[in-house]
Amino acid sequence: MAEDYVYKECYFKDIDRLEKKVFKETMSKQLWLVDWNIQAINLLAEMTLFVSKKKTNTGIKAATVLMLPRLLRTSKSVFNLIMKGHYYDGEVIRRSFQENLLLLISFEKNKTILERWLNGKQIDAYGVRNALGLKGAPDHKLYSYLCDFVHSKIPAHLRYFPKESYQQKGLLTLEDLFVYNQEEGMPSFFPDFTIMAIEYLKRIFSKELESNTVLLDKIKVFESKLYMLTRKERDL
Repeated sequence: MAEDYVYKECYFKDIDRLEKKVFKETMSKQLWLVDWNIQAINLLAEMTLFVSKKKTNTGIKAATVLMLPRLLRTSKSVFNLIMKGHYYDGEVIRRSFQENLLLLISFEKNKTILERWLNGKQIDAYGVRNALGLKGAPDHKLYSYLCDFVHSKIPAHLRYFPKESYQQKGLLTLEDLFVYNQEEGMPSFFPDFTIMAIEYLKRIFSKELESNTVLLDKIKVFESKLYMLTRKERDL
């Protein structure tokens, strides 16, 4: 019976075994990226809890507070999926993350879009991106790339299809489903969208954050680390 159900790893023992294997490999090979994700998600969570306590009944701040739980959960979901080898699904959720971020940023740029959203009216996603000037820009290209995963287009499937293994054996094993195409490379694991969400919150709730010096200091430390990282990459 449903009420007797208790989660046990034995229900999914083969999948759980492979997830643990991927988790250990990711921790050993990409520890610095794991650390960046943990820092970014924890900071977003702390900012979310802080601004959610502020009284915001109307306008962009109210809309942001309504969207924040989704952003935080999405950020953590992407992390969980990639850490356990569910790369394809991680890209699908990343598309959702980017779409919500673009919607929030469009609220800053266009009050009409904000008012339509708050009143429960239809929002044209293409109109949002065009209003933000993203057509043909890098963000638009990334969005198009992530859409391939959502709509199950062949380039997306090939990216995480174990081609070499399939050619050698002529069949797929469960292990094959937790690898990525070596020619295409590891999926994006840097918390770029989480960082964008942090920057957005800092802009929208700048006045409110002034009263929380501890949180402001954490944001400054995080930004300083991010600056040093990007500077290091530019110097390479």
